[in-house]
Amino acid sequence: MKIFNFIFTLFFIMACSVNVSAHVPPKLIREFKKVVKVIAVSKDETGMVIATGFPINPSEIMTAGHFCASVVDGVKSGVIKEQMSIQFLNNNDEIELKLVKEILKVEFSTTQDLCIISVPKHGLVPVKISLEKVKFGDLIYASGVPQGEFPIITEGYVSQPINEGDGPDDLTDGKMLLSISAAVGSSGSPVFNIKGEVIGVIVLVNSKYDQISYAVTGLNIWRFILAWLWGIFFRIYPHILNNLSTEMGYNCE
Repeated sequence: MKIFNFIFTLFFIMACSVNVSAHVPPKLIREFKKVVKVIAVSKDETGMVIATGFPINPSEIMTAGHFCASVVDGVKSGVIKEQMSIQFLNNNDEIELKLVKEILKVEFSTTQDLCIISVPKHGLVPVKISLEKVKFGDLIYASGVPQGEFPIITEGYVSQPINEGDGPDDLTDGKMLLSISAAVGSSGSPVFNIKGEVIGVIVLVNSKYDQISYAVTGLNIWRFILAWLWGIFFRIYPHILNNLSTEMGYNCE
């Protein structure tokens, strides 16, 4: 009887200590590994700013807008070095972008708190960004670099598909409320559904509880991307914008 109890106890312990990742489909693991670490270093090399990013096409990475804004402001004020490092998990590769020369290739919006960084000729494999509506209680995963650790996978749930803040100045207004932990460096982390599709981007952590975070929704990710593409189009063909503005009675000069 004692032997039976010992064997049963041992089997129970082994069953309970199975890694959580054992039930995660291989497709999701592949998507998790697409995240990148984006780093900007101070000029005196005593500090750095870190965020998470992910590819939206073969030559562009999306991350948090407040990260890009702080880096660009830091470069202009001479506090941060004039380059940005991007580390890739899949092939342990690392590249550097010269921010001063390529500053126009860093597009960001503080309204949506998103940013797109151009990574020329790198052949990135993009994620799929979903427009599917999320529901309360949906199982989600985030892949990011909190505290610079690379990568950290967290599991959680959708607590509120759309959070109602205290007005337009509330940064949490219109964001998804997630019961998923985040920390410094998690900004820009993609949030995946169980299909391996990105349904949000983490941009805020609750000031009291680090197990609660906020994410830009999939719909607003697409709105930002479309606005970015629209801007590129009119930079390439400025005469079209001028013609449209003239017809509508505006002067762009």
